[in-house]
This record gives sequence, C-alpha cells and structure tokens, in this order.
Amino acid sequence: MPKYKVTATMDVGYELIVEAPDEDTAWEIAKDTDDMSQWVKADDGHDWTMEDVWEMKDE
Repeated sequence: MPKYKVTATMDVGYELIVEAPDEDTAWEIAKDTDDMSQWVKADDGHDWTMEDVWEMKDE
C-alpha cells in the first residue's frame, strides 16, 4: 500500500509589551523590533491548517 506525506502548519501567538503614546506608535515600535527574544510566546498554537499531500516514492 502506498504511503503519503501530509504537511500542516499551526500559528503560534506571541506578544510584546511596549510603551507608546498611542496604538499606531505601539504597532510601529513592535514592527521595528529587531530583537525577537523580546517577544513572549502567548499560546501553544491555533489555526491548524492542512497544507499539502504527496505520495512517498521508494528511493
């Protein structure tokens, strides 16, 4: 019987606390943050999406 590989992705949420005078500025500060270690994981995943399937070939 053939075997198939099925791939999927899951989004994982992160959050960053920033000081800013308003939401637009907070968004820009977060967007421009180069140090990804400042972001804190906020959940263990959501939005599970099956992406693709293909038959495995013997090599």
